[in-house]
Amino acid sequence: MFEVIVGIIERVALATADNVDFFEGRLADTYKTGEEGRDAIHLYPFITEKTNFGVSTDLSIGFWRIDSPRNGNDDRRKIVASMDVLSDLFLDALEDEADVEFVSVPKKEPQYQSLSPSYSGYFVTIQLNVLKPCV
Repeated sequence: MFEVIVGIIERVALATADNVDFFEGRLADTYKTGEEGRDAIHLYPFITEKTNFGVSTDLSIGFWRIDSPRNGNDDRRKIVASMDVLSDLFLDALEDEADVEFVSVPKKEPQYQSLSPSYSGYFVTIQLNVLKPCV
């Protein structure tokens, strides 16, 4: 089910906007995230629990854009607001996936100059049920 979950998240992420790159893995991998002018959607490691219908999983997903340390508060606010919109578009598309059921309401937290080099954006956590693929 790992490949199914990652595949769903990647497909939805890449369909969300033209200027999005998808990454998965450890926090340290985020340091390779995103080129200037491109946004990044990063799926962090997750835990799954097997159920009768497939799996239940708690996902953490980052929505990031490079943020120069020279940016002022107004520029940073625009970056965070853009990642808020991107995360909403992603969550709307994810909710439309046939094999996905939201167990919880997504929790979203703005991020200011997180990681290194500097990124700002949004961090989202959500619990999903992912159905077994039909064979």
